[in-house]
Amino acid sequence: MAGNTRATRNYARSIFDAASNANQLKDIHQRFVTINRLYKSIPEFRLLVQSRRIDIATKMAILTPVLKDIATSTEVDFFRILLENKEIRLFSQIMVQFFLLVEKESDTVKVLISTADKISDQSLSDIIAAVQSTSGKHVEHDTYIDPALLGGLTLRIGNTIVDGSVYKRLEKLKTSLMRA
Repeated sequence: MAGNTRATRNYARSIFDAASNANQLKDIHQRFVTINRLYKSIPEFRLLVQSRRIDIATKMAILTPVLKDIATSTEVDFFRILLENKEIRLFSQIMVQFFLLVEKESDTVKVLISTADKISDQSLSDIIAAVQSTSGKHVEHDTYIDPALLGGLTLRIGNTIVDGSVYKRLEKLKTSLMRA
């Protein structure tokens, strides 16, 4: 497993460095986001690239036209390298590591704000200002109404979740009462 972790980080770092050196980090990142969604959401795509019964040349002959509108030779070559090295199963993990590297380098942080009801503009501004001052980065945000929260809010900042929901507080109270 440690070998996989090292390989995953090495691949992610290689993509990151190549994209940065070519001054195409933002474009390559966006294309990999699209390809990663495709990989995760279309089982046939994933099965094609992971199949051991289909040779690499056939896979590439199928993948190249499929990816032609969403990928450049950089992304297609990356798939070829993973296939040749028999490490295509690491693709999702590599993308996670690559996206983390891009996020660390970025001057923007993405925040998902989930609330039980619509949040006021003033509260939204206060939350964004607090995240900006804490992170020192510009904030891109999306809001989501989740009635299951009952009240309060949750923030997803990158890969970190801050849970200030009433639901979570009630769960903690329930757990402490059961221990007593």
